[in-house]
Amino acid sequence: MNPIVLSLGAGVQSSTILLLSCHGLLPKIDVAIFADTGWERIATYQHLNWLKQEAMSYGIPVITVNNGSILNPTGPNPASMPFYGINHNKPVMLRRQCTEVYKIRPIRKKIRELFQIPKPNPLSIGVDLWLGISTDERNRVGGYYGVKYAVPSFPLIDIKPMSRDDCFTWLRQTYPNHIPEKSACVGCPFRDQEAWRSVKENPSEWKQAVEFDRLIRTPEYNKHIYSQIYLHRDCLPLDEIDLRTEIEKGQLILPEFDKLWGRQNDFLQLTV
Repeated sequence: MNPIVLSLGAGVQSSTILLLSCHGLLPKIDVAIFADTGWERIATYQHLNWLKQEAMSYGIPVITVNNGSILNPTGPNPASMPFYGINHNKPVMLRRQCTEVYKIRPIRKKIRELFQIPKPNPLSIGVDLWLGISTDERNRVGGYYGVKYAVPSFPLIDIKPMSRDDCFTWLRQTYPNHIPEKSACVGCPFRDQEAWRSVKENPSEWKQAVEFDRLIRTPEYNKHIYSQIYLHRDCLPLDEIDLRTEIEKGQLILPEFDKLWGRQNDFLQLTV
C-alpha cells in the first residue's frame, strides 16, 4: 500500500480530512504537508498551529515547507499571482502560476525527500497525494495532474463523500472552537467583496494588502508585464475600492418595501 500524504491548505476541506483521519473515519495519513507562501492570513497560521498539535496527539506529523515568499519580487517567478489588468478596455485576469510555484513544487520536493524517491522514479515507488476537494467541487478534479511518485486522490469524493457544507457540519459538531477560514494569501486576487471586507477588518493585513497592491505597479516589480496590474477585479488601487455592503450604501430594497412596490406595480398595470 502506498504511503498517504495530505496536501494541507488549512482550510475547511483539508482540515476535515486530517481530523477525520485522526478519528479513524478515514485511513491514517502518514504525513500532512502545508506549503507556506509566506503571506498566509493570521487566522490560517493560528489554525495551522492548532492542527499540528491535534494531529500529533494522534500520531500524524504536520510539516511546513516553502519555496520562498510570494511577497519577494526577486524570488522565483515573482509575477505569478493572478493579477487583474486592462486589455482592450476590459479587465482581464493574468495567468495564475502561484499555486504551482509556492504550493505544488515544495510539496513534491518534500515528498521525494521524505520517502527517498529517486530520479527517475520507478513506477513501484510512490504516494497517494490526498487533496481537499469535496463532492460539490467535482469540476475541479480535472485540474489536478500527478507525477509518477505522487498520484492525486480525493478522499472527500471517493472514500467518504462529503460536500463543503458537510465538512462545516462535522467540524461544528466535533471541533466547534476550531472552524477554519478559507485558506488564501492576504492579497489573493481570488476574492469577492465579502472576502476583501474580511481582510479589511484586520488592520495589519489590510495595510499589507494595500502596500503590495501599490508595489505591483512599480517598475521594480512590474518588469515583464506591460499593463497596470491590480489585486482587485475593478482594476483600481485597493484603498480606492468601495467595499461597503449594499445595505451600507443604502441601495438594498427591504423585503417589505419590495412587496409593497410589487402590489403597487400590479395595481398600476390593472388600471392602465
